[in-house]
Amino acid sequence: MSQVNVYYTLISSLPYLPRYDQVDRLPINQERLRERLKMLEPQDAELIGQIAKFLCWDRQPAACTDEEMIAQYEKMRPFMNQPALAAIIGFRMDLITILAALRRRHLGWGAPQGDQPWAVSRLARHIEQNWEDPTFKLGAGYSWIAPVRDLLVAEETLALDQLIFNLIWDRINQLTSGMDFCLEKLLGYLFKWDVIENWLSYESRAAESRFIELVQEVTCEHKIDFK
Repeated sequence: MSQVNVYYTLISSLPYLPRYDQVDRLPINQERLRERLKMLEPQDAELIGQIAKFLCWDRQPAACTDEEMIAQYEKMRPFMNQPALAAIIGFRMDLITILAALRRRHLGWGAPQGDQPWAVSRLARHIEQNWEDPTFKLGAGYSWIAPVRDLLVAEETLALDQLIFNLIWDRINQLTSGMDFCLEKLLGYLFKWDVIENWLSYESRAAESRFIELVQEVTCEHKIDFK
């Protein structure tokens, strides 16, 4: 089967994903989704696996060091010459980097030093140079920074996660609009599936403890893991 036909068959077999906060169960469970992904050619399956492991929301182990995370990103550089794929990866990198910076600053940490690895986003140096500005002087292009900052300060973890899920969902829809049967469309589907899975598994007790977990990720107990 040709690569085009593989994506046509695979994506056509996947159920529609309603918006994450409008469902009460996963449209397709993890086991069935994994079975469908076996249709992929080995090289595409490996690429999808690398990207999903690195970028999917709330999936990185707290024990993963900054250096290890950056090394994983370097493995994806050969694929960054594909504009649509680069846009998806770049969006997630920017989001992850800004969130990490907001959490560091909320804890009273100073700006990362130039020789201190903490992010791979193109925004890292700009953020370091504008650390004291409430939105790192990025508010014009990232209007969500201020409300995220306010929710973080207020420790409103459920509202914070929902805001971030909305950002991911809407941006993925925008980046994959007009695409049909291709790797980028599949990757967008997997990101959105991951958002649904996270939202449905969100329990009130977990919500109460999540802020503590986020704080631990940027203390000496854990390295920052770019969630």
